[in-house]
Amino acid sequence: MQAMLLLEARKGYDYKGISMADLTLFCKWIRNRYDEDDQKTMEDLLEYLSDAFTERVKSLRKTSIPMVIVLSKLAMEVNVVPEDFHDFIINYFNSYPADYIENMGSGNVKRSKTEGRLVANYAAAALLKYDSGYQSRLLNDEQLEKEEAVQNEIRKKAEEMADLEKEKELQKEEKELLTKTEKREESVAVTDPAEFLGLDGLSVSFNGVEFADQYPEGEDDLYFVANASEGCKLAVLHLTILNHTSEVKSADIFDTNAYFKVSFDGENYHRIMSTLFAWDFSVYNEQIQPGESADTVILLELPEEECVNPDTVILYIRYQNEILKTRLK
Repeated sequence: MQAMLLLEARKGYDYKGISMADLTLFCKWIRNRYDEDDQKTMEDLLEYLSDAFTERVKSLRKTSIPMVIVLSKLAMEVNVVPEDFHDFIINYFNSYPADYIENMGSGNVKRSKTEGRLVANYAAAALLKYDSGYQSRLLNDEQLEKEEAVQNEIRKKAEEMADLEKEKELQKEEKELLTKTEKREESVAVTDPAEFLGLDGLSVSFNGVEFADQYPEGEDDLYFVANASEGCKLAVLHLTILNHTSEVKSADIFDTNAYFKVSFDGENYHRIMSTLFAWDFSVYNEQIQPGESADTVILLELPEEECVNPDTVILYIRYQNEILKTRLK
């Protein structure tokens, strides 16, 4: 979704950043605007990337994916073949340029830093070397091996710093919210997430949790598949939304802009993953017929050693300056 926003920005879409709030605004803006040509462009990009990356690239972080998709559009425009684009990306993200690193870290989802990373990408004119008249690698194997250790250390430290600063910002924000609301989450009596979110006539029930390396499992042909990082697994929470009225009800969780976290067995809360699945509970927005239900999921990533069947599952929801901690199991 971040990549779609950035591609639309090339055509004039005005945006402030690529945070979840910015993506929410973008999703509302793009409704009924994304025509068949736009869909075909995105399908071509994904097919191009599928040809370029036939195996998982462990060194490529999820936060770099939007930039890779935008770069793939540029690569296609200058007739770079998928195999050479693969080599370029591996080399490029194994040795971030200084301009790219400067625009990582705190506030990296702001427009200024996002475009700073894009400029660093475009400034890597070496991409053009992958046109048909140039060699197919930025560095030969010997040069790459010499620089790899140093560059990987720089990249690792930059990424660790970015993750740490982001976590500190979230913790500070939550602490301020709890102070302002005098820890009202302790006195909230509502336990059904649907009622807490103002979804009249609907109820939410918990149907278990499973752990997997991929979700959906065995669906590699889908455009959007969630894969666990090395040493981790995906925790998949199954939630059913039930319409227990005689009227059609809108299960519009997407527009609530609610924030979700999950805790197992009283341990630390984990932020959930943002996905493009239509059945993702956190962004669900569908009509449910009278007496019928919809199966949804919440995904989060955990270290493998923590992936055991929990005795308790707590869902944390922040909505309109109120906090709910409800026990699902």
